[in-house]
Amino acid sequence: MDTLNRSNAPFPLQIWKAIDEAAVSAARDQLTARRFLDLEGPFGVGLTAIEVGNDDYCRQPEPDEAGAIMGRAIPLPMIRKSFRLSIRRVAAYIENGQPLDLSPAQDAAEAVADREEEMIYQGTPSFGLYGLMTIDGRQQVDGGNWTDPERALQDVLTQHRIDLVCLAGFMRLLTPWFVGLWPARMLNIHPALLPSFKGLDTHRRALEAGVKLHGATVHFVVPEMDSGPIIAQGAVPLHDDDTEAVLAARVLAVEHRLYPLALSLVAAGRVSVVDGRCRVEGASAPDTILLVPGDRG
Repeated sequence: MDTLNRSNAPFPLQIWKAIDEAAVSAARDQLTARRFLDLEGPFGVGLTAIEVGNDDYCRQPEPDEAGAIMGRAIPLPMIRKSFRLSIRRVAAYIENGQPLDLSPAQDAAEAVADREEEMIYQGTPSFGLYGLMTIDGRQQVDGGNWTDPERALQDVLTQHRIDLVCLAGFMRLLTPWFVGLWPARMLNIHPALLPSFKGLDTHRRALEAGVKLHGATVHFVVPEMDSGPIIAQGAVPLHDDDTEAVLAARVLAVEHRLYPLALSLVAAGRVSVVDGRCRVEGASAPDTILLVPGDRG
């Protein structure tokens, strides 16, 4: 996370790390596909800063700050939300180990995530930016029913002759009507080894269950949540001292390799669905065995 006036608050690195983790965790589930944007900062296009400071003062970024980040992506208006932390409470946390309330950072991150998600669908026409609901060729809808945005999305996909739809962090269940338009052409990535741990909070649930292997799955989308034919999977071991954040980072590294692999196989026409199972032409499973914990004797 970029914080424009970070240098003005002399917090130790551990405080900034805690703020960053709290903000990322709060915002991640509300954003669409932000995990896979190759941009500086965890939030991707739009959110380039959460400021620590005074709500009454918000300076513009210098050329080498957030403006440069936006320039390498697309020219979006700055989305910012300031929040306040008590220096006295930070000092008490550092010196005496007292609890540190990071809810202001989390609330700010959620507010910016909501605004960015809104921009994806509505855009900001005054800046010449159009979203799924405002782009030329869209279907005019009120948006009160989720099937209406889906119809608008289908109009856009059809207009641009899209062949494959890839979901990543979409966090919404699509209707059977929309899914039915994309049989074996809509992919999703799930941060668990399906069919285990469908739904949310997969890393926490894996830790609580005490499994020794965790990972990610790319699958075709069907109307039932996290239930489509599995295209590819990647696994990682769990360590005794893992936290949810540490495990999530380890799995995310697998996701970044797994999704491009699965997409390339599908795009090359090498994946077929037979009796509800994916068959990959010319693919072979590695002839290895992974034992966790390993035997060092």
